[in-house]
Amino acid sequence: DDFRFTKQNSIRRCFEPRRLERTIERLIGFEGRYAVTGSFAAAQVAQYAESRLLVVYVDDPDAAQGQLGVRSAGTQSNVWLVAPPDGLPFERAWERGGLCYAALAQVACDLLGMPGRAPAEAEELLRWMEANPDAWRAD
Repeated sequence: DDFRFTKQNSIRRCFEPRRLERTIERLIGFEGRYAVTGSFAAAQVAQYAESRLLVVYVDDPDAAQGQLGVRSAGTQSNVWLVAPPDGLPFERAWERGGLCYAALAQVACDLLGMPGRAPAEAEELLRWMEANPDAWRAD
């Protein structure tokens, strides 16, 4: 209840002018630790709606911005490079299709604290998690 994604993380708002898939392709060869969260991560198991915001935990947003080739942006951003206050978002990360994703429990928590339709996406993800506990719970 007290977690607010945008208040507890340092967020670099960026813009990919062409298409988000370009940034996703660059993540596959990313040099450094990262974990995709938010809508893109949730859509891997419980598609709710088309993802229009790519949210990625990184250790160094400056370096990540340069490596991914995204531009700094104000309110019209479609990529958030997020420096978390600790290493928790990287724990229990998982891989699919060459990309690294935050643990689904982390993704659900993040979505609940994000603006817009994110809380509804979190609810859909939580329903999927409840119906499929063996698919996401650690031993």
